[in-house]
Amino acid sequence: MVKPPVKISIWAVWLMLLPFVLCFLYQTYPPKIDSNASDILAFLLFMSVVASMPMMINGRSVFFLQWASLFVFLIFGLFIETVLVQLAFIPILLQLRLSKETSFRLPLNSSMFFLISIFSGLIYYGLGG
Repeated sequence: MVKPPVKISIWAVWLMLLPFVLCFLYQTYPPKIDSNASDILAFLLFMSVVASMPMMINGRSVFFLQWASLFVFLIFGLFIETVLVQLAFIPILLQLRLSKETSFRLPLNSSMFFLISIFSGLIYYGLGG
């Protein structure tokens, strides 16, 4: 069982981290949008579908969202990929039907996907991508 102060801390860190890091990413790695708004929406739809169909392995849900986000990253850049992963995360949360007791999983899982996207992108750029 997670104690209430830890839950509050998870929400607070997520609420502070998300907007500031998104602003930083937008300034540092601006999106590569060349009148491809329909492509971005198509990728968002695709990622939402992928996120809403988890595979069950040993009783655990496994999502292959990162594979879909790789294409978005390579085409549109880190900022768009990070935003689309956060938006595609919504169907996952709707399926989980979190209770008030387990609602802290929303910012926790969102932060996990958020940080994986950022660190993976920064490693790619750091290696010369």
